[in-house]
Amino acid sequence: MEYRRNLPHFDHIGATFFVTFCLRNSLPVAVALRLKQERDKGLREAEEAATPDLQKQQKYQIQNRYFQKIEHLLEHATFGDRFLNEPACTQILKDVMHEYDGKYYNLLAFCIMPNHVHLLIDTSAQLPPGEQDFNLEEYQYIKDIMRRIKGKSGLLLNRERNTSGEIWFKESFDRYIRNDRHLRYTLNYILDNPVKAKLAQQWTDWSGTYLKPS
Repeated sequence: MEYRRNLPHFDHIGATFFVTFCLRNSLPVAVALRLKQERDKGLREAEEAATPDLQKQQKYQIQNRYFQKIEHLLEHATFGDRFLNEPACTQILKDVMHEYDGKYYNLLAFCIMPNHVHLLIDTSAQLPPGEQDFNLEEYQYIKDIMRRIKGKSGLLLNRERNTSGEIWFKESFDRYIRNDRHLRYTLNYILDNPVKAKLAQQWTDWSGTYLKPS
């Protein structure tokens, strides 16, 4: 199933998703717009691929390069707000992401950085066991889940900081996990984020990092 807003999303029912979302002023608008235009041009060109499988492969590669560039911008930002690692703000985000664990998703991992958040969730938690009927109308897609997380956390963060207005960048950047190898790579990427940014010597030292107990 595919839905569109400003970003193209490929939403697979019951899939595991790697999501990045960021503070509203953490991306330079002109650069983000240029990257988006480059991405959209590549996706249009991929429509001309010989087979549907090749189209899918090329689109995934284009999206992946786009997300990597976005994440590079976030990790090397020298402007904008950087308050998510303040203890009270970190705790708000932890509580909100844990609140929906077991209901809309299985919470596998997250990392709360000063200006953005990496989140790994398995949405198969919504699927009924065995042969029970599945009510698609009640299913929460990734866009719905992120609306809940960003909406509630934004309200609480404004209350904590005595501010008002939008907290989050409108779009979230999501990728579905293709296989076990991709899952392991993504977990390592998330956990290593504060180490790579030289904010901690090891991932367990960073208070904003979570890994689901095995």
